[in-house]
Amino acid sequence: MRLHYVSERRDTAYWRDVTASHPPVVTERLEKWSRKFPSREDFEPFPLGLAHVQEQLYVPVLNGLGLLSQDLARAEMARDPKLRQRARETHASLVAEYSRAAEKCLPHRAWLESLHKETVA
Repeated sequence: MRLHYVSERRDTAYWRDVTASHPPVVTERLEKWSRKFPSREDFEPFPLGLAHVQEQLYVPVLNGLGLLSQDLARAEMARDPKLRQRARETHASLVAEYSRAAEKCLPHRAWLESLHKETVA
C-alpha cells in the first residue's frame, strides 16, 4: 500500500514525486483512519487468513509515522478490555525482552572501539 512512504518531506524531487503519486487507496484509507481506528474489515481477506495486509501490521506503522490518532487508540482500548490487557502484556514482555538483550550488549564506546580494532588488525 506504500504507507511507509507517507511523509511530510518535500525537500527533494524523490519525496515530491512519492507524495504526488500515492495510489488512491493510500489517501482513502488515511482519511478513513483519521476518523476510525483501523480494523480487519478495512482489508480484503488474505489467502489462508495470513495477516500480511490486516490491521495488526498497519497500526504500528501508522503510529510510528505519527498518523494514528491517540484519541482513537484510547477509545479502542476502552471499548475492548481484553485488547487493552493484551496490549499491556505485550508491552511488558517486549520491555523485558529488550532489557535482557541490552544487558548482553557491549556499551556503545566498547563496541566502537571493537570496530576500530578490527579495521586496524
